[in-house]
Amino acid sequence: MQPPDVTFYRYFQSVPRPRGLAHIKGRQDLDVLPADLRTFLADTQKVFNHSFNLAQAPMEELGRPMVPYLDYLDSHEECAHAFESEGYHFIGISILMIERLRDSAERLVNTKQVVALLRIPAGYVNRHNAIGGILTIKLLFITAHEFGHHLWGHASDFRPESWNGVEDFGGNGSLEQQAEENVADSYAVYLALGSLINGPQGRQVLETLGHHSPPDADAILLSALLLSAFSFFSAKSGYSLDAKTVYGLTHPPAFARVNGIIQTTRIWCQQSRPKLNKWLTQERLEAIMSAEESSRPGSEGLWARQIEFFGSADGAEYFKRLGEQLSRMPPPGTVPFG
Repeated sequence: MQPPDVTFYRYFQSVPRPRGLAHIKGRQDLDVLPADLRTFLADTQKVFNHSFNLAQAPMEELGRPMVPYLDYLDSHEECAHAFESEGYHFIGISILMIERLRDSAERLVNTKQVVALLRIPAGYVNRHNAIGGILTIKLLFITAHEFGHHLWGHASDFRPESWNGVEDFGGNGSLEQQAEENVADSYAVYLALGSLINGPQGRQVLETLGHHSPPDADAILLSALLLSAFSFFSAKSGYSLDAKTVYGLTHPPAFARVNGIIQTTRIWCQQSRPKLNKWLTQERLEAIMSAEESSRPGSEGLWARQIEFFGSADGAEYFKRLGEQLSRMPPPGTVPFG
């Protein structure tokens, strides 16, 4: 078995190339990137892959033997991908995707409502660290989402996961595909919350935000995760929806994904942190969504367009059918067996 980085590189050199790879040149050479980004990405890759290595034995005991590995893509598109090759379960993220996440992280930490929500101390000067903390959460969510696809066997072939706001509206999707994305989102929430609140990553993120053992650490980390997750889909929050096109999407509409993330978050809190579930009131959820929206000037009210659709009879029917599709899949918090 070749080392994972070698196998990752070779996968994109194959001729003929697998379907959907035209935009990917290959494995990203980190040495050509700016020093600060290169260091951050190398450190992130090391931490995530170390966590994957630690998870291999438990996964084997649960009947899901896997060798996950995170690496970076040289592509002219903003994307993340899950695929298998030579015994490895790869997760690839493009540099353009990471740069977009970094830009949105910077907007978040420079927004007054977000600063108040995360209780970033007044006069905190190390905004660079704060941006890195939010970017870490965003990458954690994306990586966990792709890992969810691997867990459920969605990625036996090359599976594109585009976040550029274009491909979702090609009309080539199905409700089954959308349900698979919802399941992957659910696992992203479970894995990310477990890592942040029950693991060492949470303490590191809190320090980047200027905190040292705050009494409401769990609430700050939960808010940061929801902010980060909501901002993934915010670019699509203003898209108009109708009963003719909604079932042909490859991914659920933005608000449907946000709704699923909220529901999964509540399930995780009920199981692991009941007090945190009581803290997460509707008012606080609305404050988190408002804070995220305020980080995008001129976007006020965009979420309302999709919320209006889902409040209609057509929107209710969509949620009913999506729920029926999801009911045929195990609930969040379980692990698929062999």
